[in-house]
Amino acid sequence: DGAMWETTPEDELHLGNKLSIEITIQDATGLPPALCHFVFCQYLFFNEDQEVIVPPFREASAKPPQPGKISFQHAHNTQVTINEDFLQYIMSDCLSVEVWGHRRLQLRDNQT
Repeated sequence: DGAMWETTPEDELHLGNKLSIEITIQDATGLPPALCHFVFCQYLFFNEDQEVIVPPFREASAKPPQPGKISFQHAHNTQVTINEDFLQYIMSDCLSVEVWGHRRLQLRDNQT
């Protein structure tokens, strides 16, 4: 009949239960403008086999991007089975997101 209920963290963190997780990356700010060329980020979550590589999000807007700010607007959904390894991971590890960029080469005035 369409009944809905909410679960609490206490309900979800039992061994053997499945847990849905969403990893969201919105923006990277405060980046050096000289290194904001071909920017991407990457991370490796607990149960993933390969790093997730996130390209920048390109808006089709008329306004230029803010210097030193890259928008990603990324969401990644994954599901884990709660076990001792996962509980140890969330209690003692962290999710590290690496932001990579390339130096923009500037031609000097005397070079063509």
